[in-house]
Amino acid sequence: MLKPGGRFVTLTTNPDLYTFDRPDYRKYGFDVSVEDRVYEGALIRFTCYVEDSTIEIENYYLSVTAYAKAFRNAGFRDFTVRMPDRTPPARTKRTTGTTS
Repeated sequence: MLKPGGRFVTLTTNPDLYTFDRPDYRKYGFDVSVEDRVYEGALIRFTCYVEDSTIEIENYYLSVTAYAKAFRNAGFRDFTVRMPDRTPPARTKRTTGTTS
C-alpha cells in the first residue's frame, strides 16, 4: 500500500515510439517490433536474445493521456512523465588537492 503523499515510480515504453525510426537494437541483445500504426492497445513486442534462446515480452501502447487518466482514476493526485535525458553529463575538472 502506498502511503498518502508517497511516491510511485514506474517505467514504460517510450510513448513517442511511433514517431521516430527505430535503430537496430540487436547489437544490444534485443529487438522491438510494433504494429503498422499507433493506436491505444497496439502490440509492442520485445525479443530478447539470451545465449541460445529468446525471451519475448509483449507490451501494449498507451498514450500519456491514457496513463494520466488511469492514475487519476486510481486516486493519484499528481502525474508527471519524464523523458530520458540523453545528453551526456558535463565533464568536470577533477582536483586531487593542491601543492605548495
